[in-house]
Amino acid sequence: MTKLTTVQQRNIDRLAEIGGHVSHDWHRGFHQDGRRVKGLHSLSLDSLVKRGLVEVACVTEEITRRERKTKIYGRTIVNVGWKTVTHEISVATYRLTETETETETETETETETETETETETPSRPYFQDLDRDADLSGFLVVEPKADGCFGLLTPDGTVTSRNDTTLGRIDLKTDEDFVLVGEYLIRTPWSVETGRTGTFLAFDILVDRGEDVSGLPLVERKRRMARVVRSLGPAVDALPWYLLCSPSDRGIIYRTVDDTWREFVTGRGWEGLVFKSAGAYGEGWGRMKRVHERDFILVDFEDPKVESHVGHLVGSAVIGHYVDDALVIVGRVSAGFDHEMRREMFLDPSAFIGRVMKVRGNSVFKSGAMRHPVFNGWHADKSAEDCSSC
Repeated sequence: MTKLTTVQQRNIDRLAEIGGHVSHDWHRGFHQDGRRVKGLHSLSLDSLVKRGLVEVACVTEEITRRERKTKIYGRTIVNVGWKTVTHEISVATYRLTETETETETETETETETETETETETPSRPYFQDLDRDADLSGFLVVEPKADGCFGLLTPDGTVTSRNDTTLGRIDLKTDEDFVLVGEYLIRTPWSVETGRTGTFLAFDILVDRGEDVSGLPLVERKRRMARVVRSLGPAVDALPWYLLCSPSDRGIIYRTVDDTWREFVTGRGWEGLVFKSAGAYGEGWGRMKRVHERDFILVDFEDPKVESHVGHLVGSAVIGHYVDDALVIVGRVSAGFDHEMRREMFLDPSAFIGRVMKVRGNSVFKSGAMRHPVFNGWHADKSAEDCSSC
């Protein structure tokens, strides 16, 4: 039997531990008897199914939920009731094969010592947030940061999020056994504007030829990743990366941060830069995001999504600005308001509607909306009429 990766071995052990039978669907994740099951990874399960180690049966079920029904009257968003929507979903039910249960018992006895020292393959790395004047001496590589969804890509073409949610599928024809890490450019304004929608931009590799390679040096993983990407077709591409300095002599500088920032962030609209050390996956990684601040008019409030806040606090703030003397709604801001301010807004909305607020975000789209907007204070010296798109 082909040697299992750490993540695949973990899934076999977890399935055996809970009785070898779980289901997975998009709205509940992995569950058993209605209870959520943690410690499983859908991509590795798909690989185990292909090897015949795990059986899967797909069934269809319907779920019914209530969705809010709203109308806009002038500048006011009004809740006019609820609508009941029925969704048809596919549920995959996984269970261990009998052969695998017996085989795995023998394997555990033979490799007990080895299993104890293994660690789980990481999926979502930790990024240190960096300022433009940060000390970058510990980093070897710089990459542009794409505005996409963090995802894992496997040979069946499934792209899965950090929460094991399926983000989409890519048509792949390959005999490779891999897990790529990257940004899935789907449903984001930046991907639409740049014509990259549906593309997977790989920046690392966790599994190559069925083996866990997450502990290999960064440059070696980049080399392996490039080989896999070249075999997958136009929907998968490798994120560009550059050496900041010589690996053997850090005093020899190949590329400056300012030049890279001007090329990708200022010139091409990328979200920022990512810096990586020479070590294993996720070790010594940092990111440098651009931050924009714009002025917007507070146009209205939405009801809160948290049920306990209804009737006490406001939800998101609806914001806009003037375009050719016409007030245009450009988005909503939820972050940055504390409970006390939300309560004041609920008790006396007229004291806030029409005021100009400062909003910070990572980038600005053509529509004027901001990515990850955060309230950053009021503009006491600026009137709503002076708040325009330019």
